Amino acid sequence: MHQISKEEQQQTGTAMLDEYCRHYSDFNKILSIYIKNFYPQLHFEFEQLLDASYNIWHRLTDDKKISLSNFLEEISQESNHSILPSSKIKTFNDLINCESLEINLKYPLNRINNKMNEKLNTKTISSCKTFISKNKKLIIKKPITITPFHIYLKDERQKLMNKYRKMSINDINKCLSKRWKKMSNRMKYNYEYRAYLAKKRLYKKQGKLIRLKKPSFIKRISSKTRQIKNKKQQLLSNTFRSNTSIRTK
Repeated sequence: MHQISKEEQQQTGTAMLDEYCRHYSDFNKILSIYIKNFYPQLHFEFEQLLDASYNIWHRLTDDKKISLSNFLEEISQESNHSILPSSKIKTFNDLINCESLEINLKYPLNRINNKMNEKLNTKTISSCKTFISKNKKLIIKKPITITPFHIYLKDERQKLMNKYRKMSINDINKCLSKRWKKMSNRMKYNYEYRAYLAKKRLYKKQGKLIRLKKPSFIKRISSKTRQIKNKKQQLLSNTFRSNTSIRTK
Protein backbone atom coordinates (compact mmCIF):
# COMPACT_ATOMS: atom_id res chain seq x y z
CA MET A 1 0.00 0.00 0.00
CA HIS A 2 1.11 3.53 -0.72
CA GLN A 3 2.11 5.40 2.43
CA ILE A 4 0.97 9.00 2.69
CA SER A 5 3.60 11.48 3.84
CA LYS A 6 2.99 14.13 6.49
CA GLU A 7 3.05 16.91 3.90
CA GLU A 8 0.36 15.17 1.85
CA GLN A 9 -1.71 14.64 5.00
CA GLN A 10 -1.45 18.34 5.84
CA GLN A 11 -2.40 19.33 2.30
CA THR A 12 -5.43 17.04 2.22
CA GLY A 13 -6.40 18.14 5.73
CA THR A 14 -6.28 21.84 4.87
CA ALA A 15 -8.16 21.17 1.62
CA MET A 16 -10.91 19.36 3.52
CA LEU A 17 -11.12 22.15 6.08
CA ASP A 18 -11.22 24.68 3.26
CA GLU A 19 -14.17 22.93 1.61
CA TYR A 20 -15.87 22.47 4.99
CA CYS A 21 -15.76 26.15 5.92
CA ARG A 22 -16.46 27.35 2.39
CA HIS A 23 -19.51 25.23 1.51
CA TYR A 24 -21.03 24.09 4.79
CA SER A 25 -20.06 26.53 7.51
CA ASP A 26 -19.02 29.81 5.85
CA PHE A 27 -19.24 31.52 9.24
CA ASN A 28 -23.06 31.28 9.08
CA LYS A 29 -23.58 29.40 12.33
CA ILE A 30 -21.52 31.65 14.56
CA LEU A 31 -22.32 34.96 12.85
CA SER A 32 -26.07 34.39 12.67
CA ILE A 33 -26.22 33.82 16.44
CA TYR A 34 -23.77 36.65 17.07
CA ILE A 35 -25.68 39.33 15.14
CA LYS A 36 -29.23 38.04 15.69
CA ASN A 37 -28.96 38.33 19.48
CA PHE A 38 -26.70 41.34 19.89
CA TYR A 39 -27.07 43.63 16.86
CA PRO A 40 -30.25 42.91 14.86
CA GLN A 41 -30.01 46.33 13.18
CA LEU A 42 -26.93 45.19 11.22
CA HIS A 43 -29.06 43.21 8.79
CA PHE A 44 -27.44 44.18 5.50
CA GLU A 45 -23.95 44.59 6.97
CA PHE A 46 -24.21 40.91 7.94
CA GLU A 47 -24.41 39.91 4.27
CA GLN A 48 -21.36 42.06 3.57
CA LEU A 49 -19.58 40.32 6.43
CA LEU A 50 -20.27 36.89 4.94
CA ASP A 51 -18.82 38.00 1.62
CA ALA A 52 -15.71 39.30 3.36
CA SER A 53 -15.32 36.04 5.30
CA TYR A 54 -14.70 34.11 2.08
CA ASN A 55 -11.55 36.15 1.32
CA ILE A 56 -10.38 36.10 4.93
CA TRP A 57 -10.53 32.31 5.17
CA HIS A 58 -7.98 31.87 2.37
CA ARG A 59 -5.56 34.29 4.04
CA LEU A 60 -5.50 32.42 7.37
CA THR A 61 -2.69 30.04 8.30
CA ASP A 62 -3.27 26.28 8.63
CA ASP A 63 -3.18 26.45 12.43
CA LYS A 64 -5.83 29.17 12.50
CA LYS A 65 -7.98 27.23 10.04
CA ILE A 66 -7.84 24.12 12.23
CA SER A 67 -8.63 26.07 15.40
CA LEU A 68 -11.46 27.91 13.66
CA SER A 69 -13.01 24.70 12.31
CA ASN A 70 -12.88 23.15 15.80
CA PHE A 71 -14.47 26.30 17.18
CA LEU A 72 -17.27 26.13 14.60
CA GLU A 73 -17.92 22.50 15.53
CA GLU A 74 -18.37 23.52 19.18
CA ILE A 75 -20.68 26.35 18.17
CA SER A 76 -22.79 24.06 15.98
CA GLN A 77 -23.29 21.76 18.98
CA GLU A 78 -24.36 24.75 21.10
CA SER A 79 -26.59 26.28 18.41
CA ASN A 80 -29.73 25.44 20.41
CA HIS A 81 -28.75 27.94 23.10
CA SER A 82 -30.21 31.42 22.71
CA ILE A 83 -26.98 33.27 23.55
CA LEU A 84 -23.25 32.60 23.47
CA PRO A 85 -20.95 32.81 26.50
CA SER A 86 -18.45 35.67 26.54
CA SER A 87 -15.49 33.25 26.41
CA LYS A 88 -16.71 31.81 23.09
CA ILE A 89 -17.13 35.27 21.61
CA LYS A 90 -13.63 36.25 22.75
CA THR A 91 -12.06 33.21 21.06
CA PHE A 92 -14.01 33.95 17.88
CA ASN A 93 -12.76 37.54 17.90
CA ASP A 94 -9.16 36.38 18.32
CA LEU A 95 -9.48 33.98 15.40
CA ILE A 96 -10.89 36.43 12.85
CA ASN A 97 -9.00 39.55 13.96
CA CYS A 98 -7.85 40.37 10.43
CA GLU A 99 -7.16 43.76 8.80
CA SER A 100 -9.01 42.93 5.60
CA LEU A 101 -12.24 42.44 7.55
CA GLU A 102 -11.91 45.91 9.08
CA ILE A 103 -11.53 47.49 5.63
CA ASN A 104 -14.52 45.77 4.06
CA LEU A 105 -17.03 46.53 6.83
CA LYS A 106 -18.87 49.76 7.64
CA TYR A 107 -19.04 48.73 11.29
CA PRO A 108 -15.69 47.16 12.36
CA LEU A 109 -15.84 44.13 14.63
CA ASN A 110 -13.62 45.75 17.27
CA ARG A 111 -16.14 48.54 17.67
CA ILE A 112 -19.02 46.09 17.86
CA ASN A 113 -17.21 43.87 20.34
CA ASN A 114 -16.34 46.80 22.64
CA LYS A 115 -19.99 47.82 22.76
CA MET A 116 -21.06 44.25 23.33
CA ASN A 117 -18.56 43.74 26.17
CA GLU A 118 -19.80 46.94 27.83
CA LYS A 119 -23.35 45.60 27.68
CA LEU A 120 -22.31 42.24 29.07
CA ASN A 121 -20.43 43.84 31.99
CA THR A 122 -23.34 46.02 33.10
CA LYS A 123 -25.31 45.06 36.21
CA THR A 124 -28.64 45.54 34.48
CA ILE A 125 -28.33 42.23 32.60
CA SER A 126 -29.43 39.65 35.13
CA SER A 127 -30.23 36.80 32.77
CA CYS A 128 -30.27 35.85 29.09
CA LYS A 129 -34.04 36.30 28.85
CA THR A 130 -33.97 39.92 30.00
CA PHE A 131 -31.07 40.66 27.65
CA ILE A 132 -32.86 39.21 24.64
CA SER A 133 -36.08 41.07 25.51
CA LYS A 134 -34.13 44.35 25.63
CA ASN A 135 -32.63 43.64 22.21
CA LYS A 136 -36.08 43.02 20.77
CA LYS A 137 -37.18 46.47 21.96
CA LEU A 138 -33.97 48.07 20.63
CA ILE A 139 -34.57 51.40 18.88
CA ILE A 140 -32.73 51.73 15.60
CA LYS A 141 -31.13 55.17 15.57
CA LYS A 142 -29.55 54.95 12.13
CA PRO A 143 -31.90 54.51 9.16
CA ILE A 144 -31.57 51.18 7.39
CA THR A 145 -30.06 51.79 3.98
CA ILE A 146 -31.94 49.77 1.39
CA THR A 147 -31.23 51.41 -1.94
CA PRO A 148 -31.53 50.15 -5.51
CA PHE A 149 -27.72 50.05 -5.63
CA HIS A 150 -27.63 47.66 -2.64
CA ILE A 151 -30.07 45.32 -4.41
CA TYR A 152 -27.92 45.49 -7.55
CA LEU A 153 -24.78 44.70 -5.50
CA LYS A 154 -26.46 41.73 -3.88
CA ASP A 155 -27.40 40.29 -7.30
CA GLU A 156 -24.15 40.88 -9.16
CA ARG A 157 -21.46 40.56 -6.47
CA GLN A 158 -21.65 36.77 -6.19
CA LYS A 159 -21.36 36.40 -9.98
CA LEU A 160 -18.11 38.38 -10.06
CA MET A 161 -16.79 36.54 -6.99
CA ASN A 162 -17.28 33.20 -8.75
CA LYS A 163 -15.74 34.50 -11.98
CA TYR A 164 -12.76 36.35 -10.43
CA ARG A 165 -11.82 34.46 -7.26
CA LYS A 166 -8.59 36.39 -6.63
CA MET A 167 -10.33 39.77 -6.87
CA SER A 168 -10.98 41.50 -3.53
CA ILE A 169 -14.46 42.63 -2.50
CA ASN A 170 -13.32 46.25 -2.49
CA ASP A 171 -12.37 46.03 -6.19
CA ILE A 172 -15.59 44.16 -6.99
CA ASN A 173 -17.69 46.88 -5.35
CA LYS A 174 -15.79 49.58 -7.27
CA CYS A 175 -16.32 47.72 -10.54
CA LEU A 176 -20.05 47.32 -9.85
CA SER A 177 -20.43 50.98 -8.87
CA LYS A 178 -18.92 52.00 -12.23
CA ARG A 179 -21.35 49.70 -14.03
CA TRP A 180 -24.25 51.12 -12.02
CA LYS A 181 -23.37 54.69 -13.03
CA LYS A 182 -23.30 53.71 -16.71
CA MET A 183 -26.73 52.04 -16.53
CA SER A 184 -29.72 53.89 -17.93
CA ASN A 185 -32.64 54.97 -15.73
CA ARG A 186 -34.93 52.47 -17.43
CA MET A 187 -32.57 49.60 -16.50
CA LYS A 188 -32.60 50.79 -12.87
CA TYR A 189 -36.41 50.67 -12.60
CA ASN A 190 -36.43 47.00 -11.58
CA TYR A 191 -33.96 47.61 -8.71
CA GLU A 192 -35.86 50.71 -7.55
CA TYR A 193 -39.07 48.74 -7.30
CA ARG A 194 -37.37 45.82 -5.49
CA ALA A 195 -35.77 48.22 -2.99
CA TYR A 196 -39.20 49.76 -2.36
CA LEU A 197 -40.73 46.30 -1.70
CA ALA A 198 -37.79 45.27 0.54
CA LYS A 199 -38.25 48.39 2.70
CA LYS A 200 -41.97 47.76 2.87
CA ARG A 201 -41.48 44.16 4.05
CA LEU A 202 -38.82 45.15 6.59
CA TYR A 203 -40.92 47.92 8.17
CA LYS A 204 -43.94 45.60 8.28
CA LYS A 205 -41.83 42.94 10.03
CA GLN A 206 -40.62 45.50 12.58
CA GLY A 207 -44.17 46.75 13.16
CA LYS A 208 -43.47 50.27 11.93
CA LEU A 209 -46.29 52.27 10.39
CA ILE A 210 -44.24 54.24 7.87
CA ARG A 211 -45.72 55.34 4.57
CA LEU A 212 -43.05 54.93 1.92
CA LYS A 213 -42.80 56.99 -1.23
CA LYS A 214 -43.36 55.01 -4.37
CA PRO A 215 -40.62 55.08 -7.02
CA SER A 216 -40.82 58.00 -9.42
CA PHE A 217 -41.29 55.84 -12.53
CA ILE A 218 -44.45 54.28 -11.03
CA LYS A 219 -45.95 57.75 -10.62
CA ARG A 220 -45.03 58.64 -14.20
CA ILE A 221 -46.61 55.45 -15.52
CA SER A 222 -49.77 56.00 -13.46
CA SER A 223 -50.07 59.60 -14.68
CA LYS A 224 -49.69 58.43 -18.29
CA THR A 225 -52.39 55.79 -17.84
CA ARG A 226 -54.71 58.43 -16.36
CA GLN A 227 -54.11 60.70 -19.34
CA ILE A 228 -54.90 57.86 -21.74
CA LYS A 229 -58.10 57.04 -19.82
CA ASN A 230 -59.16 60.70 -19.84
CA LYS A 231 -58.57 60.93 -23.58
CA LYS A 232 -60.65 57.81 -24.18
CA GLN A 233 -63.48 59.19 -22.05
CA GLN A 234 -63.37 62.49 -23.93
CA LEU A 235 -63.52 60.69 -27.28
CA LEU A 236 -66.46 58.60 -26.10
CA SER A 237 -68.30 61.66 -24.81
CA ASN A 238 -67.63 63.55 -28.05
CA THR A 239 -68.93 60.68 -30.19
CA PHE A 240 -72.01 60.37 -27.97
CA ARG A 241 -72.74 64.11 -28.29
CA SER A 242 -72.31 64.01 -32.06
CA ASN A 243 -74.70 61.05 -32.33
CA THR A 244 -77.34 62.75 -30.18
CA SER A 245 -77.08 65.98 -32.19
CA ILE A 246 -77.57 64.06 -35.46
CA ARG A 247 -80.69 62.33 -34.06
CA THR A 248 -82.27 65.59 -32.94
CA LYS A 249 -81.82 67.05 -36.43
